[in-house]
Amino acid sequence: SYHHKDQEDCIHLTVSIGLAYGLPGPDSSPARFLRLADQALYRAKHNGRNRLETVQANGGQHHTTNH
Repeated sequence: SYHHKDQEDCIHLTVSIGLAYGLPGPDSSPARFLRLADQALYRAKHNGRNRLETVQANGGQHHTTNH
């Protein structure tokens, strides 16, 4: 929850994040990293709230973290 000093009620925030990481290689491009990060983001949204989904661009390994 987030409580602002000028606000009586708390605001409940959730965050879903998709992250692609890896070393640039001959088959990598910024567009590919963005596409993989976008796919990871939608996986995070699909799997629930407060999630971080990562994908290793060079190996395709996925990891989920729930907070």
